[in-house]
Amino acid sequence: MTPLIRRSFLRLAVALGVTMALPVSASLPAERVGLEAARADAEAGRALLVDIREPHEHATGVARGAKLLPMREIGARLAEIPKDAAQPVLLICNTQNRSRAVWQALRERGYKGKVYQTHAAATRDLIRVGGKAVEGTFVVSGPAVLAEQLPDAHPSKQEAIKFVQQYEKAYGPGSRNQFAGHAYDSMIVMEKAVPIALKKAKPGTPEFRAALRDAFEHIGRTVLAHGVLNWTAQDHWGYTNDTGVMMKVVDGQFKVE
Repeated sequence: MTPLIRRSFLRLAVALGVTMALPVSASLPAERVGLEAARADAEAGRALLVDIREPHEHATGVARGAKLLPMREIGARLAEIPKDAAQPVLLICNTQNRSRAVWQALRERGYKGKVYQTHAAATRDLIRVGGKAVEGTFVVSGPAVLAEQLPDAHPSKQEAIKFVQQYEKAYGPGSRNQFAGHAYDSMIVMEKAVPIALKKAKPGTPEFRAALRDAFEHIGRTVLAHGVLNWTAQDHWGYTNDTGVMMKVVDGQFKVE
């Protein structure tokens, strides 16, 4: 594997961060909710989607059925976010700082729910900026962030550990993050797909770009440090259900749930 890089040649990263708040009674013990349960609520339409990004960000794309409620308007429009325990709420944002800020604002206004955040929040910056305010939050991530905590049977464990060892040797202990994991993974994908494309066309030509796209769509199941990928002509997202890992902030550290 080529040494670690700062820039990804492929856009493999998740575009949006998501915070999921499940209103529950403060007297109830914390219920452990897995990734599949959270995904099921979203796919079945049981969760209300609230997009807290700004209008110019909405122009890049909005999740189907999402309610638009920019973060700067949360204070005045908080009543639009239901507190009914039967109505999970997903807050769609774009950075860990914003997801932390909105969650803290909800807590300060008496919101008693659980909070679930996804990929964009899975960095140490969430904990650094949020401090004790983010204790107990759940965060969905790819596996590379917590390589050592993965069960031995996880398909990405070996590659994830290799990524962490190389990256932290170069940038220091604790420097790993999901975006570096995607950059590392882009090289795995390129090393697999480029030789296939080179058999069909010359680099720098439209034919080569088409051949590279075709190679991506037909390289099959590929185990990466940060997930398992299986692109097809119909699926350019490609990540399988083996990819996601549910983490929780416990005593200022991410722990695999």
